[in-house]
Amino acid sequence: MKRLLTPIAFIMVAIAWSAGSAMAQESSNTTAPAATTLPVTTVPAGATPAAAPAEPAPAVVPAGATPAAAPAEPAPAVEPATAVPATAVPATESLYRINGGDTIHISVYGERDLDRDVAVEPDGGIAFPLVGNLNARGLTLSELSKKIADSLRAGNMLPNVTDPEVTVSLVKSSGNSFSVIGQVKQPGTFVTDTQVDVMQALSLAGGLTPFASKSRIIVLRRDNGGAQTKIPFDYSSVEDGEKLNMNIQLQGGDVVVVPQAGLGF
Repeated sequence: MKRLLTPIAFIMVAIAWSAGSAMAQESSNTTAPAATTLPVTTVPAGATPAAAPAEPAPAVVPAGATPAAAPAEPAPAVEPATAVPATAVPATESLYRINGGDTIHISVYGERDLDRDVAVEPDGGIAFPLVGNLNARGLTLSELSKKIADSLRAGNMLPNVTDPEVTVSLVKSSGNSFSVIGQVKQPGTFVTDTQVDVMQALSLAGGLTPFASKSRIIVLRRDNGGAQTKIPFDYSSVEDGEKLNMNIQLQGGDVVVVPQAGLGF
């Protein structure tokens, strides 16, 4: 029995020794990871370490100097003023001349009984209290106003009245009518509330026809006494900018006659 166990024990010891050697060999082959080395800055002996960057120093203002003011805020934008267009006046009453058939309004400051509408007679006459009859035909409104004020002072009815205290305004201009006949495109009678010259009257009548005699146009006018006069008008000259004094303003009741070319008048 002893002889049989001895070889077996020997074999087991050998196996154990082989296993131990193998484990030792594996352990010796395993290398530990290298340790990480941090960089180290070496400062030479006697050198002063670099200081951290200093904060910028505040600006120094010299003595007696005025510190610069902070930039001013921009002024608010100013919107441009809107231009108001001027109002067109279609009829300037100060230039209008009174005609028979017109209606005017007369008032005197502080005198309620002298505030009324007045009709202009066909011959241009008007009747007004404390004044009586006046001829207003051909006068402007301001001229008639002064004429009434003069009459009131002269008659001692209102001796202290002043010119501005008498006001005359146009109510209806039906008396300012004129006619255009003959060789025009739209002959007829026209009523306006402004003064019209001969060229304007011909324009209102549509202009001349091709058969019109431009150099022999006439204006027929009656005076206050009923007498009729003939006023010549040369369209060609006025059209060319010559003889502009022939382009007269028409009065109520005027008749513009445009004859046919080749025919006498």
